[in-house]
Amino acid sequence: QIHITQIQSLTKQCSTPVPTSLSNLGLAEALGMETLAEGVETQALMEILRSEGCDMIQGYLIGRPMPGNHVQRMLSSAQTTVALG
Repeated sequence: QIHITQIQSLTKQCSTPVPTSLSNLGLAEALGMETLAEGVETQALMEILRSEGCDMIQGYLIGRPMPGNHVQRMLSSAQTTVALG
């Protein structure tokens, strides 16, 4: 899991080479683990994470917090599905 603080620092550094905070993506891949980035809010950030091998994301790009009874509706909607692979 890539913590939201690392994602926030990545957002500030998007014009620079990939920061070392993403080095754990390579380590996870080498160990055969799946990776999840939390706090993803923009399409551009999702594309950076995709290019670095991140498997899953969560954050406002996918959906805002919602009451539990709305989750089923959201999950059944094809519009909310974002594949990284």
